[in-house]
Amino acid sequence: MALWRVLRNLRSDVLITTRPGIGVQAARHAPRDTIKIAREWSRPAVPGPVQRFYPRLSAVVTATESAQEEWSRLLGDGPVVHSVLDALPGGPWPRSRMDNRIVAAGGRWVPVKAYDRLIRSFAIVADKRPDWRLRLYGGGPEERRLRSLVRDLNLHNHVYFMGTTPDLAGEFAKASIVATTSRSEDLGMTVLEAMGCGVPVVAFEGAKGPREFVATGYNGVLVPESEGDLQLFAAALLALIDDERRRRSLAAGALDTAVRHSADEVAEQWEKLITDLR
Repeated sequence: MALWRVLRNLRSDVLITTRPGIGVQAARHAPRDTIKIAREWSRPAVPGPVQRFYPRLSAVVTATESAQEEWSRLLGDGPVVHSVLDALPGGPWPRSRMDNRIVAAGGRWVPVKAYDRLIRSFAIVADKRPDWRLRLYGGGPEERRLRSLVRDLNLHNHVYFMGTTPDLAGEFAKASIVATTSRSEDLGMTVLEAMGCGVPVVAFEGAKGPREFVATGYNGVLVPESEGDLQLFAAALLALIDDERRRRSLAAGALDTAVRHSADEVAEQWEKLITDLR
């Protein structure tokens, strides 16, 4: 009831919501002359209310082209679906020197992130290049299982659990490669943060987030999902480990990608969209 009162008495020119539950309420109760935009990242779990009420919105905005296509199919003749990139925070970003023998990964330690695949792949890397290390940043319910896996594979001198950090970008800047083995990553912000530090990314091509931003041979490597995916992922890591010139070339592409996600660039896209809607 409190939310409905706020929406009905809103005097803002533009209202942007960030989840379907709020977007539905905005469509139902916000004033008609307010520009109402739903900012979405993934398909709603319950599409019925969205399909019913989102046609009252001015626009829907996704962060990727694949999400734009998905939402366009979902809404049919509803509001126009636009795509505006996620923005990296402004300010100076730390820059990797690309000379540390470190592979880094960051995020929630949950099953969908598949850190077990990364650890098993790195076991192959550690056997061939024992001077390289894997640093895992974050925390979550999978920690005990992942630590047991490291112990079972005898990787205690190669894989390090770094815990959570308020400065993930600063930690990525200490690495020469950032790896992600997620099975389904919708946002891909970890990938963008790595690129903002000038670090190439190795990821599986089946995950939505990395697939949107990583281009093999330009800013990282996408590894195909297959029966021998762990071997392929390890091979991709080893190829970069053994080729410093290629790592530095991909790092330059990563920085170029990050520029397109700068706050100023993304703000211009939002301003143009809102101006057109008015």
